[in-house]
Amino acid sequence: MAPIPFLSLLLLFSLTFPSSSSAFEQQQSPLLKYHHGPLLKGNITVNLVWYGKFSSTQRSIIVDFLNSLSNPKTTSSPSVSSWWRTTAKYRGGSSSVVVGKQTLDDKYSLGKALKTSQLKVLAFKYGYGDGKAVNVVLTSADVAVDGFCMSRCGTHGSVQVKKSRFPYAWVGNSVSQCPGYCAWPFHQPVYGPQTPPLVAPNGDVGVDGMVINLATVLAGTVVNPYNNGYFQGPAEAPLEAVSACTGIFGKGAFPGYPGKVLVGETTGASYNAVGVNGQLIKKLQLIYWLEPAGSHGVWGLDDYHFLPFIFGSSQLIDHKYMKPKSIHNDDILDNFSSEYMYLSCIQFVKKVKKGPFAEHSPLLNDISGVPNWNKVNTGMLKMYKAEVLEK
Repeated sequence: MAPIPFLSLLLLFSLTFPSSSSAFEQQQSPLLKYHHGPLLKGNITVNLVWYGKFSSTQRSIIVDFLNSLSNPKTTSSPSVSSWWRTTAKYRGGSSSVVVGKQTLDDKYSLGKALKTSQLKVLAFKYGYGDGKAVNVVLTSADVAVDGFCMSRCGTHGSVQVKKSRFPYAWVGNSVSQCPGYCAWPFHQPVYGPQTPPLVAPNGDVGVDGMVINLATVLAGTVVNPYNNGYFQGPAEAPLEAVSACTGIFGKGAFPGYPGKVLVGETTGASYNAVGVNGQLIKKLQLIYWLEPAGSHGVWGLDDYHFLPFIFGSSQLIDHKYMKPKSIHNDDILDNFSSEYMYLSCIQFVKKVKKGPFAEHSPLLNDISGVPNWNKVNTGMLKMYKAEVLEK
């Protein structure tokens, strides 16, 4: 997986591996499997529905990010547009984004507690478009949505009208409901190591968090708009181009530490890419892409980099009671993750990913079948040499 240039918005980076009984020994390449469905390619219009109270500054941050995705005039490096150009690596060429119609619903026409079905109503209340548009609902900090802060920070999907399907997406502002879940690392995390939060690049924890999540769902919409495009794992809970990359925003990341990112000299704000709006340079935080099948990743092991697993497995060598298979015992993880680095990594994976562990983290699941920690550590070192040092 080739790293995408840093933006002023924090994004995620990880590798996932194909399930194989010998994946640990053979060091398989990361992949996103193509399921033969259509993707959104060419010119794509993103229509916005602002639901609730948003200031003009908040709206400009998000619109500037969207305008930066396909801006050919961006000269600052690293740029948002260079990150987005990774869409061209997927089948069908590049996806060029333009901002279309914006609608304000600051009177809360459907109330302040929304169900998923109501998100769809809002998304298509003002039209369906031509199939090359994505209608995005953005909810303000005082709006509750089913599943928000518990299992999702945003989502995308599609609706069928006669014989045609139309994609939509939703992202919420988490600042007053769950900033440690949906706006980390700009806020203290709700679990795991309590490292100091980063300074939000645009000075708005909630909206900067929304940009991270909007980047995630928009990337998923482009490469898997109808749940039969590029993804890994079960269709009911797919890992997509960016959703497979949880909690990692730069090189050297591990649980509780987002990785190395750029820091503004005067503001102290953290970012990993730059977007442009006229003469105004906005700093955002974006995510590394998980590339399609055939690309060969080098920096990661499942959700994290190699080093925490190498150090963590060495810490457990000769432990009398803890075995590699112990990662499947939630009581062990709850009681000992603060003491053992490897268990901390596993616990973090289980909290941020949904579905069966063997499906969302097949390599780690395979490793749990290795008989002892010495063999795990030896295998990790061999993999690190092959996948990182010798690249």
